[in-house]
Amino acid sequence: MAEYTSLKVPELKKLLAEKGLSQTGNKADLVARLAENDQKKAEEEAKQPEPEKKTDPKEQAKKRAERAKRFGIEEDDDNKKLSDRAKRFGLDDKEIPAGLDSALPERPLKRGRGRENDGKANGRANKRQSLDRRGGRRRGGRQGGNEGSSNAGAKPRSNILSDPAEKAKAEKRAARFASS
Repeated sequence: MAEYTSLKVPELKKLLAEKGLSQTGNKADLVARLAENDQKKAEEEAKQPEPEKKTDPKEQAKKRAERAKRFGIEEDDDNKKLSDRAKRFGLDDKEIPAGLDSALPERPLKRGRGRENDGKANGRANKRQSLDRRGGRRRGGRQGGNEGSSNAGAKPRSNILSDPAEKAKAEKRAARFASS
């Protein structure tokens, strides 16, 4: 781009004519048009990816077997069984190494934990909850009293005011102290 600005207008027009672009406008337009053309060419070159190398599965299997022999590693039992089966039944060798490019199997979960991102924020639900010495899940607060504030499903407590005699006493007491 900097080299285009140092050129004179007739030279810029000559470059535009070589590249098949329009030659009208002032010097800034001509320089911008040339720079834009260079960018488009660079993008096109970047867009063309290199062709992927196609590897022959047979060759890959042979290479892996040779490498295993070199390092004293035994060939996978599954691969051995598949190759023996192919030889026995006269199957295509294409079917045997097809697993080379397949995805690895998923690993089992560690210690019974769930997968990440199963709806819980930061996986906090999967952490172990510590129990106190008395076997409950408590944190702070008073140590005695209620074991949980929700009484759903529990039978209701008997209230002292449910007894008619006690209720009458309470009403008399309330009337006596309300007047003073």
